[in-house]
Amino acid sequence: MKILVVDDEKNIQKLLADIIKDNGWQPFVAGDIKKAKNILHNEMISVILLDVNLEYDGQGIDFLDYIKNNYEYPPEIIIITGYGNIDLAVSAIKKGAYDFIEKPPSIERIILAIEHALEKNKMEKEKLLSPENNIEFIGNSKHTHHLKKLIKTLADSKGSVLITGESGVGKELFARNLHFHSSRNAKPFIVVNSAAIPEELIEAELFGYEKGAFTNAYKMKRGKFELANEGTIFLDEIGDMSLKTQAKILRTLQDKKIERLGAEKVISIDVRVITATNKDLKTMVKEGTFREDLFYRLNVIETNIKPLRQRKDDIIPIFKYFIKVLSREYGKKEIFLEQWLMDHLVNYGWQGNIRELKNFAEKMVIFSQEGRINEEIIQPLDDTTKEMNTELSFNEAKIEFERYYIKKALKKYDQNISKTAEKLGLDRSNFFKKLKKLGITIENSKDSN
Repeated sequence: MKILVVDDEKNIQKLLADIIKDNGWQPFVAGDIKKAKNILHNEMISVILLDVNLEYDGQGIDFLDYIKNNYEYPPEIIIITGYGNIDLAVSAIKKGAYDFIEKPPSIERIILAIEHALEKNKMEKEKLLSPENNIEFIGNSKHTHHLKKLIKTLADSKGSVLITGESGVGKELFARNLHFHSSRNAKPFIVVNSAAIPEELIEAELFGYEKGAFTNAYKMKRGKFELANEGTIFLDEIGDMSLKTQAKILRTLQDKKIERLGAEKVISIDVRVITATNKDLKTMVKEGTFREDLFYRLNVIETNIKPLRQRKDDIIPIFKYFIKVLSREYGKKEIFLEQWLMDHLVNYGWQGNIRELKNFAEKMVIFSQEGRINEEIIQPLDDTTKEMNTELSFNEAKIEFERYYIKKALKKYDQNISKTAEKLGLDRSNFFKKLKKLGITIENSKDSN
């Protein structure tokens, strides 16, 4: 971890730099704001120890404002203050500083403050760059056991790994596990969804840019490769990148250097690259839409993840995991898996793979009553999976499904309100309210009551 000391007192500089070095961190020292800015521009600093009242530059609190306004992923700042500047230090905390230490600083206090600031910095970056925690591969199939062994074998391999398979099979999960089990696991895991980034923005996202490099470049931004330094970058849907971007990726892999847009110098990086695609890259190479030299650079080790329908022994364990997590999120009782439900899960095609299974599990949780699912719910869910408008918000989609589901149930029970409510496990009076809320009118009801 890189720690920057910004203080104009030579004895304080030396003391803090020695403490930082003795604890296994890398110290950088600046006696003024100009030098500090230059270091920040070229190094990924995690924590700054900042003198609040620099003799030649005015107040360090002004530098605090500069950092917060000019860096997308700012380091944590620990204010160093002398006697009589406590009010200034408190003001700095309100502006976003992590902590403050009084001079002369206690060694124990400095170490503790840096450790806590580093932890916070790591947590903040994880939230911004890699929000999902690592999840082990779940399942009982031979294929999943093979993948688990492969992860351990490849975790610290220096060879590039290309993961292939249909959308939703768990390619990103495999990549996360490779990183988690590697010696790089304390460093960032950065995900780049190539298909989701417009062509005109992809270079800026990957390599970053300097302030003023183009219109709306109001502050310097580090690219994904730079943010992944010493860690792992996962380039998902690599087959969707243009030939121009492919050429820049190839050069980055060969030179192990990047250049921000608008910059005059290159930056050395140490990044493990893992890629994934649901396309046939070999065919794309023949068609001239994917660079052959990049393909062989990425495809040192190819791993194919089979679709869920070909590893049915994984379906129930994965579904149980989703039910457990989603029930907790929705504050509902976990669903009891009756045999008819398990049979349906195993026999269904799951064209959308694990992504579709998770979506189905969420619907099951939403419509469950005291941990039970009425068998009548399955058919409407199957039908609406294909018909649902994916442009709707989640709440709008839920309402659309409820309306469809209830109309289909009413039709099945010949518009008998009491019988339909009973079969759906709903109170009759509440069922009437729901019909009104959803705008469902019933003509010629054959309600037995």
